[in-house]
Amino acid sequence: MNKLKSLFLLGAVAVSSVTFVSCKKDSVDDGTESSKKPTLVLNGAGNYVAGNKTMEVGSNFQVAVSGSSNTNTDAKLTNLKITRITNNTPTVVVDSNFSEKTFNEVVYNFTAMATAGTEKFVITLTDKDNNSDEESFTITTYTPFSMEFTNGTLFHINGPNPGAFDLVGDRSRLVGDDDSDKDLENSDNSGTWTGSWASLNQTTFVKAPNSAAYDNANQTSVMGAFNAINNGSTTVSNPAVGDVYYVHLRNTGVAGVSGDYAVIKITEKTGTGNGGSLKFSYKK
Repeated sequence: MNKLKSLFLLGAVAVSSVTFVSCKKDSVDDGTESSKKPTLVLNGAGNYVAGNKTMEVGSNFQVAVSGSSNTNTDAKLTNLKITRITNNTPTVVVDSNFSEKTFNEVVYNFTAMATAGTEKFVITLTDKDNNSDEESFTITTYTPFSMEFTNGTLFHINGPNPGAFDLVGDRSRLVGDDDSDKDLENSDNSGTWTGSWASLNQTTFVKAPNSAAYDNANQTSVMGAFNAINNGSTTVSNPAVGDVYYVHLRNTGVAGVSGDYAVIKITEKTGTGNGGSLKFSYKK
């Protein structure tokens, strides 16, 4: 096995005997090509990736591979290849030649791509008779929000406190402030308090399906929500505590494709008439 270890320099960081989470049955020789294939196994235990997975852009992950000759043909294994397919362009990242009947686990380190999207990994094990076994999986990456604020406040537009809020500048805005800074401005009539708002700068909103959406939201998923409906609304009526809204900030980029996004969760709604106030957390 020393020869095999020396051949597995590309990405291999550890070699050890393991008990696999799953395995394939011994081949039964029925004369078909499938009965002559070697056996390739991806270890899915712990943090190893052996199937489709979603992760943050730039995340590190590991793939653990082992294999053995076909029990019918006893043909020696000769090549292990890992191909990474990004934007429909395949790149061979591991291509190891050897001559062995079996090998214990070899662990390869990878880093997910730096932008949101999907890429496919194909692992192929081939023997001397050119029979092969193959496994594949897809890595989906997302862009996280970089900051969170928990003290957003919106007051009644006719009350003594600021009736608008700036999600970019992270501050309350007064009635006399520039409209281009008002992502939320209370839209209630005097004496009535519902917490409703409108944006005065083309910021748009989409209501999320449930309160858990706030914790699960990221830049990529919120952009996808706008992509699904093509557009959002510049107004929100009578929000309730626990409501979550996806936000496309100030018509930046192309809705659902590019631009700046955020997510808001209503945490408190108090007061009556012109004394009403709304508190919210937001990530962007």
